[in-house]
Amino acid sequence: MMKLSRRANELRNSPSVRKSAANALFSVAEYVAQPLSMVVAAPFLVHHMGLEQFGIWVLVSAILGSVGILSTGFGDATVKYVSAYRGQNNAAGVKRTIRATLTVNGCLGTTFALLIWSAAPFAAHKLFKIDPTFYLPTVQAIRISAVILVIRSVESVFVSTQKAFEQYGPAVKLNIFLRIAVVLSAVAMAALGRGIVSIMWATLWWSALIVVFQAIAARRVAGKFNVFPTFQAEALREVSAFGCFSWLQSLAGVVMNYGDRFLLAALLGPVPLAI
Repeated sequence: MMKLSRRANELRNSPSVRKSAANALFSVAEYVAQPLSMVVAAPFLVHHMGLEQFGIWVLVSAILGSVGILSTGFGDATVKYVSAYRGQNNAAGVKRTIRATLTVNGCLGTTFALLIWSAAPFAAHKLFKIDPTFYLPTVQAIRISAVILVIRSVESVFVSTQKAFEQYGPAVKLNIFLRIAVVLSAVAMAALGRGIVSIMWATLWWSALIVVFQAIAARRVAGKFNVFPTFQAEALREVSAFGCFSWLQSLAGVVMNYGDRFLLAALLGPVPLAI
């Protein structure tokens, strides 16, 4: 018992254990923040927006979330190689990796954003059973989500960089703030009688603000780095070789986590999806 007690005290007083425990708590808080805020806000939003518009918001959020996973699938590569170069005290390697993953994620995000932007009219008119009254707002909301997608593709690199330096706190706090701010903005827009388009504009504004703070936080731990695309074949090949596997895993996750929402919206429309 004394040995166990001594071991427990050692673990309790260990800086690395405390840091790991804090990072774990931050991760849990990040997962809980949005669902909890949505559960609290949903009755108010449904009452003021109606089931149709609320369902459209859920659908657009699912599009943004699912494609966002695909466009940020190289986050694991950022964590892997940034942490590896950090362990070697290779600052140039860290910055090269960040720049390479910014390039890859930026290209993926822009490609998917263009596809979403182009497919928005077809999705609203043909793919999902949207009430004709909401055709135009749905197209506009989907296209705003395409712009947000590019921003979040870049943001994910800054978040992964901080995690590679075992700094979960700032990144998670900013993400929690973003998610709560989006829900509160939706509540405010609904209270003012605004619809889905205004909510998406507010989401775009908050996303643009947060990516700036995430970049600042990443530079604090990694030093100043160039955010412009790189065409160094070696750096791109390095992150792509590992990132492709995590991207395929992300693709499987999208099918499992979002497929039912898209199927429901396509077969029955946004009202059953809202319910």
